Amino acid sequence: MQKVQSRAVSRHHAWHAAVIAALPRDMDARSINCWIKNSDALSGTLHRALVPNRPAVPFLVWQVIKNRAPNPISIKSIRSSGIIVSDYTMMLLARTARVYALDNKTLTLTRVSVGQLCLTAGATYDQICTRASELGLILCPAQVGCELVVRNNVRADLKELHVAMQPITAFDRSEMIFKFESVYRRLEFGSSPGHTSHFYDPKAVFVFVLSYN
Repeated sequence: MQKVQSRAVSRHHAWHAAVIAALPRDMDARSINCWIKNSDALSGTLHRALVPNRPAVPFLVWQVIKNRAPNPISIKSIRSSGIIVSDYTMMLLARTARVYALDNKTLTLTRVSVGQLCLTAGATYDQICTRASELGLILCPAQVGCELVVRNNVRADLKELHVAMQPITAFDRSEMIFKFESVYRRLEFGSSPGHTSHFYDPKAVFVFVLSYN
């Protein structure tokens, strides 16, 4: 038994040495420091690369949203939610669908800042979505924003919260995503730019999907 355990320990030491030897040597100091400060993200990235059939979830669960079928969200229920809904956002909603539902899905959501994605100097929306995908996160369906409005599950003292999603093309051809913003301690359901080159600073916070069930 001791010989078996000794061989297992030796094998793990050799494995650790092989991983360390294979790590890139040309990383800049900023990237190195970012990975040091975000050990959970580093662990998740390595886990997905080395053990693809057993994915790890390095991000904290923020909320779980369950499908409300057969009673989907309507535009009327969004208007009567008590949250401020900008006219521009109402036009975005009108351009997509009159009714919103999650299609028999339960979504586990997480909140993550641009900096936590190891984009410490900020990044474009395209870069944010690409890095999030590399770390195992999924874009939200647009319905997530509507669900959060009706459920009133976003704190009014939160400065800004963007919904990472496929952008909606507005009437003026702008590419937009949903956003929650605190306006004089009241929550507003609005929008922010979602075109690929729009730049967000490292403190910008986004909602992503951790998993569908």
